[in-house]
Amino acid sequence: MGVHGGKFAVVNNQASMRSWTINDVFANPKAVASNTKSGHARRQGIHSWTGSFMQYGTVPTVLPGEKFTFTGFTCPTDDVSATGEHYTGTAIVDSIAMAWDWKSGAILSYTTNFSGHLGLTKALHAVYTDSGTPIFLPSTGTKITYDASGDVTWANLVQATLTINAANVNYVNSSTAGETGRSAGPIDWTLAVTEENEAPHTVVIPGAILKFKVWVDDTNFWALNYGRVAGYSNLKVDRETQAIIQKTVNIEMAGYADAGTAGLITLPGAGSNWWDG
Repeated sequence: MGVHGGKFAVVNNQASMRSWTINDVFANPKAVASNTKSGHARRQGIHSWTGSFMQYGTVPTVLPGEKFTFTGFTCPTDDVSATGEHYTGTAIVDSIAMAWDWKSGAILSYTTNFSGHLGLTKALHAVYTDSGTPIFLPSTGTKITYDASGDVTWANLVQATLTINAANVNYVNSSTAGETGRSAGPIDWTLAVTEENEAPHTVVIPGAILKFKVWVDDTNFWALNYGRVAGYSNLKVDRETQAIIQKTVNIEMAGYADAGTAGLITLPGAGSNWWDG
């Protein structure tokens, strides 16, 4: 293929894609024996592949535990419009990480991490295109709300990352022909919120269980019922630079409230819950 840039990079059915990566590896078994003269011999072992792609946007099209066909196009061989190499295979989503950055006002974006289910194919294909409408929403003007009803605005936020993951199960057996299979596992989420505030909260305190809404615009939000506050980290007070004091509040999924009330995860603008207890 030669040396090429990422100008034509596309992932099928993924609008506003920023970049994609693939890791394609063999866990080759090794042997040292009386007839290898203290050197290692290796044979082809179990194959597995993983990857990720980054996008601008607010609602992932594939979510943790879901399988999809991944097709990543690299570049045309002539760097204009000819066919080029693409990588394709069935994959399962391990996690998504959605980012807000009020400090820089960055455009809302997310990363999808996945693992391959069985084989990965590399072949030539005609150039792919992204026909999606560019919709770029800035972090500026968004917010996080919380409390028993999820409606108190959290002040002085710097950054936030919402991570939803599935503890997917890997398997290899006599029917997979040396490939690694994947099966969906249980769902979990974490929310890390950095705030410019050194004082302890009276509501968002370690151990508290609350409803959270993480907004992507004036009307749409991620609804997260419930989250339990795990604690604070990185409270730093810097005399030398006199930087604004901040800390990170770490929150974890609590799918059922202490009284046994079932929780939920609802995507922005969705008419139904993506997960509910």
